[in-house]
Amino acid sequence: MAVVSVDDAKLDLPRLIADAIDGKDVFIVKERGEAVKLTPVDIKPARRPGALKGQIALTPEFFEPLSANELAAWIGDASDKP
Repeated sequence: MAVVSVDDAKLDLPRLIADAIDGKDVFIVKERGEAVKLTPVDIKPARRPGALKGQIALTPEFFEPLSANELAAWIGDASDKP
């Protein structure tokens, strides 16, 4: 766990960020005892509608009815339950 002052954090922020990303607790403390905790966040890329256009095709078999075995696998076969 790292506890640093605001002034020290200004000088060493890249290392403190790296420590937080690595899972270490990092606290930045002001003189009056107020503190903040650096916490990593996972920023996911924005979804793009149509990103797979031209890469996926539905063949005619997709629209055919499921066999009894396939249907049982999707909805759960009653004989599988205790």
